[in-house]
Amino acid sequence: MHHEAPLLGRFRVPMPALNLLLTLLGLMFLGEVVLDRTLNAWNATRGYAGEDISFATLYALGADSPAFLVEGEVWRTFTAVFLHAGLIHFLMNGFALWQLGRAVQSLFGGTLLLASFLFTGLIASLVSDGWFCLQGQPGLSVGASGAVCGLMGLLIAHFRRRTDIVALQLRRQLITWAIVNLVLGIIIPNVNNAAHAGGFAAGFLLDHCLEGRARLVTAQRARVATLILFVTALAAIAWGIAFVAERSEDVRIGLGALEGR
Repeated sequence: MHHEAPLLGRFRVPMPALNLLLTLLGLMFLGEVVLDRTLNAWNATRGYAGEDISFATLYALGADSPAFLVEGEVWRTFTAVFLHAGLIHFLMNGFALWQLGRAVQSLFGGTLLLASFLFTGLIASLVSDGWFCLQGQPGLSVGASGAVCGLMGLLIAHFRRRTDIVALQLRRQLITWAIVNLVLGIIIPNVNNAAHAGGFAAGFLLDHCLEGRARLVTAQRARVATLILFVTALAAIAWGIAFVAERSEDVRIGLGALEGR
């Protein structure tokens, strides 16, 4: 069992890494629901429980798309990881993160859980953008599932190197989960399989770096890298929120015009 270590020097996160991630996801989804209600208050046919977040809200808060990156909005590759398209989407990813995050935090510690989530989530966003570009589609991407698949890939690769019976059973369960996730991604429409695959591959390859972490990923390097990633993610979220009012008003006016209002 790993004990929580400071990210850099005497700086410590105020809560366990997994709780911090879940709290951030929860706060972002709450913000989505509030903004979605504000943007769509004039539309009586829409619900207000967050079961179906509108495109306008997702765009305003930082959804990712190659079309947005062309405009220089690169911060969306981070903000999209913390957004969700609806209540079910949020609950499924939150539950999966809670399950896999506990294992990663126990095996590698909170610092590397944060680093793994942020790194694989970023790679998942970039792979998703690349895939949509190849398909010639605009594509809108949100959700923590790419990072969750990254944690899954990390754990499968880790247990692959262990020969004890517990590791063997866990590896089989994780592989089964990965196969089910792939099948569901094919069956269910609008699932971003490119992000899932990119996150999984990033997590799997990350384990090879951690395997020689005494030489490549020292504790100090891990703390510095995680702090940089975490501050970058928070800065991206803050940057997106800072311009929500301006962008959301433009989108609202445009949607109102389409509705003839």
